[in-house]
Amino acid sequence: MPLLEQVPDWDAIEPASEEVTVFLERAQAFVSGFLEIHESPTTGRVPGYVATNLPFAYRALRWVRVQAPERRRFCEWGSGLGTVTCLASLLGFDARGIEIAPSLVSAARRFASDHRREVQFFEGSFLPEGLLHGESDLAPLERTLGFSPVAFDVVYAYPWPAERPLVLSLFERCADPGTLLVTYLGGADIRIHRKE
Repeated sequence: MPLLEQVPDWDAIEPASEEVTVFLERAQAFVSGFLEIHESPTTGRVPGYVATNLPFAYRALRWVRVQAPERRRFCEWGSGLGTVTCLASLLGFDARGIEIAPSLVSAARRFASDHRREVQFFEGSFLPEGLLHGESDLAPLERTLGFSPVAFDVVYAYPWPAERPLVLSLFERCADPGTLLVTYLGGADIRIHRKE
């Protein structure tokens, strides 16, 4: 079934509440602090990690909450430091994150605990091994994670450029109709798709 791109009226989204604004500031400070400590001296980056734009994530998730308030089950594919997953929880989603890097999972769990967010982070991949070859058997992932990575109402991802087609393919093949995919693609580019 095809994906239908949703086109939010970004200007109509209400500004963040004081609670959300404070959270976004603290989340950004946490990310900056983590990067200062862990970035490579040669590249200036943390291997395998790129931070999302939290204000954009807020606007997209707020739009989803207003347009589809019944859609509460949230999963972030590649949750990194967990800031978007925790933001989703703050906005009323039942939120989980999947991250392959153990150090990022540990940091995300600490961040969630420090901010009293009831979220869960799981170490592992959200991509089935055979996806590159057209396979979409989720059973091995379900055994590893304890749940299906597509068994949610809303999925958020900030895929690496080479992962974008894989993320869309997995979502299109395996997500239930009506499920929303929010992808941040860098800069000012955030997309929302609904599985038909």
